[in-house]
Amino acid sequence: MNSFRNFKYTLNTPSIFDYRKHFENKPVLLVAAGPSLQDEIENLRQIKENGTAYIFCVGSAINCFIENGLIPDAAFTYDPSTENKKVFSRAINENTTGFPLVYGTTVGEDTLDQFPWDKIHIPINQDPIYSYYFKPAKEIVLQDAPSIAVITLQVLLAMKCSAIILVGQNFAYRDNQFYSKGVPYGHSESPNQLTVPGVNGTPVKTTASLDLMRKEMEHYIRLYPQAAIINTTQDGASILGAKFQSLTDTMQTSLTEKVVSPNWSNQPENGVSDHNHIHSRKQDMLKQYQQIKQIFIQMQAAMLKLKNDQSPALFQHFDELFKTLQQNMYFQLFLRQMNRVRYEQLYSKTVTIKIEKNAERKAALLLQLFGQFLYDVYEDFRKIQPYFDQLNQTIDQLPSHKARLR
Repeated sequence: MNSFRNFKYTLNTPSIFDYRKHFENKPVLLVAAGPSLQDEIENLRQIKENGTAYIFCVGSAINCFIENGLIPDAAFTYDPSTENKKVFSRAINENTTGFPLVYGTTVGEDTLDQFPWDKIHIPINQDPIYSYYFKPAKEIVLQDAPSIAVITLQVLLAMKCSAIILVGQNFAYRDNQFYSKGVPYGHSESPNQLTVPGVNGTPVKTTASLDLMRKEMEHYIRLYPQAAIINTTQDGASILGAKFQSLTDTMQTSLTEKVVSPNWSNQPENGVSDHNHIHSRKQDMLKQYQQIKQIFIQMQAAMLKLKNDQSPALFQHFDELFKTLQQNMYFQLFLRQMNRVRYEQLYSKTVTIKIEKNAERKAALLLQLFGQFLYDVYEDFRKIQPYFDQLNQTIDQLPSHKARLR
């Protein structure tokens, strides 16, 4: 649903990979909202003033920035929940200086509607709409991950930054704090804690979810052994593959020259989508949409007949209809995605139907299992139809050139 709602922005904004030239062979700070972030505010202020590295904050870290009068070079967001829009409320209400928002294409409802400044999208593999309507690009489509920090790390690794410098990436508690000051969430300790090695060799307390994020980050670091990853987070969990070094020392050794282009978000390399391709995909999908409507009608009729007629020919006819449904692109991209678990459960039970010899029991099993599944799928078909119509209207209004929403 988020993919549908965000399509009007994704269609009219550049991909983050359209800015590769600005970040390749340049140092970038990946700033998270861990409790150690507060220690580095003045260092971040100096880096920002001197332009010696790009500063990207992720998730709730934007609130610590606004609390301390700092503006990042970009803020990254990804959370698909409806609560995500609250993360940027303070920045929008209290801050007059704009900054770009780099968003995963499945980000939560209303996050983009309320944001008044530049928007840039991140292609995410969980977005079937993006993968269908946009031409395969040179850049990778990023893998889903449990945190926006891991998504952002994938972006920076793919763009071959000269150094990726982690700040406030504790993946652990510090003095019972979960977040940095300025982040409007609780700081109490979780009763279910783990102990993991800290950056200084001293064990630190963490949670299973934070530890999962840390291990996911380590996974991507292992995929890029040539990348320079520096972990400057004081009192955080050790991150394998990321050398620990204080931000002060890193500034003296690695951040000595101005590298930031102040208007980088206005200078994408191309940022132009292939409108002919998108219109062609729209027409193809409209055909699939019309086809699936007929399939639903035919399957309903076949199931009604099966109540009274259990002939082998009718079972064969229903099987062929279901195969046609599975091959339909509208079903594959939208409806199966919305019913992924139920589809897998149904598929695992089809063997039971096939091996049943008694025709009446076979029909009863088929009607029971397929009946509920098809009802749920059809309800979702009705639910997303207004969003599908809006998507087509957005494509119809596509200008002759790439216009950017701000």
